[in-house]
Amino acid sequence: MAKKPDNILSMADDEFDEAFATDEKPSTPVHDDDADTIVTPDLVNKRPGMLRTRGELVLHTRSAHRLFYGRRRDDKKNQKPIIGLIRFALNMSQICDLAAEDDPYADAVLLKVENKLEECKSKVMQHVKELEDLLSDTDGISIKVYDSVEPVILPLEFKTTYGFLAARILSQYDKLVRLAQSARHVGLFFQEDWARVVRSTGSSIRNVFFLSTSYRYTGVRRDDIAANNKVARRAIDKYGELPPIILKGTKRARYAPAIGSRPETKH
Repeated sequence: MAKKPDNILSMADDEFDEAFATDEKPSTPVHDDDADTIVTPDLVNKRPGMLRTRGELVLHTRSAHRLFYGRRRDDKKNQKPIIGLIRFALNMSQICDLAAEDDPYADAVLLKVENKLEECKSKVMQHVKELEDLLSDTDGISIKVYDSVEPVILPLEFKTTYGFLAARILSQYDKLVRLAQSARHVGLFFQEDWARVVRSTGSSIRNVFFLSTSYRYTGVRRDDIAANNKVARRAIDKYGELPPIILKGTKRARYAPAIGSRPETKH
């Protein structure tokens, strides 16, 4: 073996290899994942679990709380279901999984939902701004916005971005209801205003959440469409044709998963 130098930090790679060359075989076995053999195998084999993102949503109003948990279908009462935030997030998670498998019909739903979420967000924010301006112009009187003596703190854990986007809108809607209640209490907001602003906005949110139920499983992939095979023809006959930009994947939702991706997340 060559004599080891005094200062190994100044050595070139070939000089380092020559200086520390040995005929002995390494005693440490080759690790999984091409890990450096200086690391013990147990530190390589014990790997992190799936990633997840959690948060909390604080709600003060029953109007917003009901949109969080939704309403079940009841045929005896002739009661239609209302899709709440939790079911919306679950539906969107399933659609995202199919979009990642190259289902163009799933991509079409994601794009539609994403556009409607953006429209709904703009509507809520506009009304919040209008009411904030209204309550600030009260001839020297300071108005404190209604809040709950016991707000609910709700846990959030979603697999996809869409759940958190919807939660942010729901939080702003909660604020909108509080502002509207405050303005009505001091005589700045009337019943017709409530229907135009609060009820209309709540209806818009429900409509967006309901869009998550519009996907129907097709089993089709873009390769099927390109081959015009039996699976593709059945999907087109049943659910109609899609625009070329969606079929080709050139236009996808901003938060759509990468095709073929397997995100390290957990619902």
